[in-house]
Amino acid sequence: MVHKPVKEMTKMERWLAYFANKLNQKEREGLAMLNPEIAEATDASECPRRPI
Repeated sequence: MVHKPVKEMTKMERWLAYFANKLNQKEREGLAMLNPEIAEATDASECPRRPI
């Protein structure tokens, strides 16, 4: 799959890339560094869930 480098993506493209889950680890780290909201979403998705 050919796609733009993370730094060249628009904010919408970055979110679409995050939700599509098609990026490698380095690209995901780049997304998180460029977008604090994506970093927060990534942290939240990786933390263990507590039973309610």
